[in-house]
Amino acid sequence: IFEKNIREYLGKNTINKKIMETLRDEEERKHFFYYNNGITIICEDCEEQRKSFITKQPQIINGCQTVNSIYEVLSEVTDEQTRKQEYEDAYVICKILVLEDKKLIRSDGTGDAEFYTKVVQNTNSQTAINKKVFSFSKVPFYKLQKDLKQRGFLLIIKPSDRETFKKEFNEKEEKEKLRKKEILLKKEGLLKKANEYLKPIGCEAKTLPALYISLERLFRLILSFEEDGYSGHNGSKMSKFLDSDIELYESIQSFKTNNLIRLNLIDKKASQSKKNAKELSTCHVLGFISYFIKSKKNYKVLDSCLEILFEEFQFNEVYNYFEKIASGYIETYRESKKDKHLNYTDIIKKEIDISILNAQIKMTNGVLQYAPQLKAGFDFTERIKNL
Repeated sequence: IFEKNIREYLGKNTINKKIMETLRDEEERKHFFYYNNGITIICEDCEEQRKSFITKQPQIINGCQTVNSIYEVLSEVTDEQTRKQEYEDAYVICKILVLEDKKLIRSDGTGDAEFYTKVVQNTNSQTAINKKVFSFSKVPFYKLQKDLKQRGFLLIIKPSDRETFKKEFNEKEEKEKLRKKEILLKKEGLLKKANEYLKPIGCEAKTLPALYISLERLFRLILSFEEDGYSGHNGSKMSKFLDSDIELYESIQSFKTNNLIRLNLIDKKASQSKKNAKELSTCHVLGFISYFIKSKKNYKVLDSCLEILFEEFQFNEVYNYFEKIASGYIETYRESKKDKHLNYTDIIKKEIDISILNAQIKMTNGVLQYAPQLKAGFDFTERIKNL
């Protein structure tokens, strides 16, 4: 019933806790009708029967937080008669919109998408909804979510996905022993699969949040890899990219699922390295890897690049090479501009200076004899040139 609601239930956040507190308060619950924005339902048909309504294909498009919060509170009172007596003075506004069939968005993708989007946006206007939420709520991304889950990773498409996964793998909340054991084994299996991928970068996932991959972050990594680090950091370019359904679909389809995981692993590795080298950008590391590929529009070549990096070389050795270039690029940039106090944030938001990058590559290659751990990275770049 919440399938078309772009938020879904966000759990016991501040707003939802406040809703529950109001309902639990004997005096305050009488004013719930005035405090709450209410519920909006769209449906194909609605028929009034005495004091109730019978709806066909109902979807709650606004009020998901309200409905779930009400459910949480009412479930605390197990006796039905007591529940009716205690909450008989608590009301909530409910708006039922009977839409023409062609206005509804169905599971097969048919319907008036523009009209549906406007209905949802305007009925949810009390809290801002980013356009990217609509871009992400498409079939290909849910297919990717399923593919990643089979490999041990959890793709966060909507904000509510975290809460959904938390409930799905929370064995502590389950009272039935057999079911508790099933959930625990399922979670352990997920962690085991993910750790097979994490092994090359020296990481180990022990908790569920360690398996999360943000779809928005993933697209930022793709943009950095397909173009350069500047594109990944550039806010306006990223917004344009997120607004284009065509580019989003093409980007997803151009990479194998395993290689999307590998982009995420490089991001995790860079996050680890940042503890020691604060001036390090994942977007630039990815951009500099793709710089060595001649045809940047040949997605198969980019795909092959990641496979070679993870399967034919020692990942950490290759990564060290590109990390050295990425972190060195910042200093070389400052030196070339004769300003050692140039802000790191300002530098990474500027377009890549190819002449400075090439100078840094030469410097990095020049220290190979003193840093054998960088040799694999150099060999990798030579191999890529011959693809």
